[in-house]
Amino acid sequence: MLRPVFASFGCIMVISLSQFSLQAGTTEQDLTTFSATDAALDTSTPISKTLATPMETPTTTTTQASTMGAPVTDDPMYYNYCPSLLPCDQLSGDCVDCDLSISCVYGQTYNTTCRPKLRLDCSGDQTVKRTYKCRYCYQTEPWEQVCTPANNCTVNACPRHMVQVNCSVLDEVLCLGKRRFHKKKECNWTSGYKWSTAFILSITLGGFGIDRFYLGYWESGLGKLFSFGGVGIWTLIDIILIGVGYVPPEDGSVYV
Repeated sequence: MLRPVFASFGCIMVISLSQFSLQAGTTEQDLTTFSATDAALDTSTPISKTLATPMETPTTTTTQASTMGAPVTDDPMYYNYCPSLLPCDQLSGDCVDCDLSISCVYGQTYNTTCRPKLRLDCSGDQTVKRTYKCRYCYQTEPWEQVCTPANNCTVNACPRHMVQVNCSVLDEVLCLGKRRFHKKKECNWTSGYKWSTAFILSITLGGFGIDRFYLGYWESGLGKLFSFGGVGIWTLIDIILIGVGYVPPEDGSVYV
């Protein structure tokens, strides 16, 4: 009679001990997880430093705002060629803003009103009346332009060399578009050689190659010198070629 009772009691004790062990294990696991979390928090960025980081952002923004709000001290480009305190009616086209209409008829002359450019000081009436011809600046006449030399090329090349140069219109000329522009020009430059000097040297001292030396042909000049002008034949040929301008200076320029 007592054995079944003790057996039942023993089963109940075993079950109770098992549940207690499971709860203890869960508690230990939770404690381990909690400790790991604390460790991770300990190795992360300190809270004080984390809170300080957002506080630095407004300072940077303020600095940028103050920099953006600083006054601009750089002068405009036209300050380089626009004198100050000049009478307003004597300012060049680079120094004034004029009411030029792009709907004008090409070649026709119009009246316009001009004012000094921003931050440019001039004396007298700030509003100036002027006339202009309806055309773009690159369409102005050659005598109304100032261009850089078309050099570093061979003048007598075939076909003729075209060189890109920088041009600008004269100060008193008003025109549409940019006042400074690029333009293609034929190669045309001189380095100081005179045709008359070369021709005289060819007649008088051509047998010694002096004409070739003068024009810069050192190799052929030496050949002409040691051959005594090709026994006179070379000398005669050079007189004709230099006389008609067929032999130019060696550097590719034109005669003065």
